[in-house]
Amino acid sequence: MLYQLTFIDPALSHDSHAEAFSIGLFHSREEAEAVAVNMLAHVPGFCDHPCVYRITEKEVSGPEGNDLREVFLVIGWNTNKDLEEIDLVESCCFPSLTEAQAALEHLQAQHCRSAWTIQCWIVGQADWQEGYLRD
Repeated sequence: MLYQLTFIDPALSHDSHAEAFSIGLFHSREEAEAVAVNMLAHVPGFCDHPCVYRITEKEVSGPEGNDLREVFLVIGWNTNKDLEEIDLVESCCFPSLTEAQAALEHLQAQHCRSAWTIQCWIVGQADWQEGYLRD
């Protein structure tokens, strides 16, 4: 199991769309929590606005362990009239690109989405360290 850290800026969210920032995947809930607390205290945007975070469990396909360095996720989505991503479909984590590509084909057959991607995540690396600016 890995733990996905996501921040949400409620002020940028509306109706059925939440402005979410995927920060990273971590080996433990405690590691993800420590990153969240640090970012809320020190990273521009996250510390300047009333952001909230959530940590969700992400299953890993096949054998896992603390030596897992990178994983691949398949994500599909549609867009609304404002070009915001909606109707997200997200796979579990795969330890290889080959497994993720096979999952992509399977998910595309199951779900009609306008766009698909395979994302590579370095486990334990926090993205958005430079922060963000509101308009």
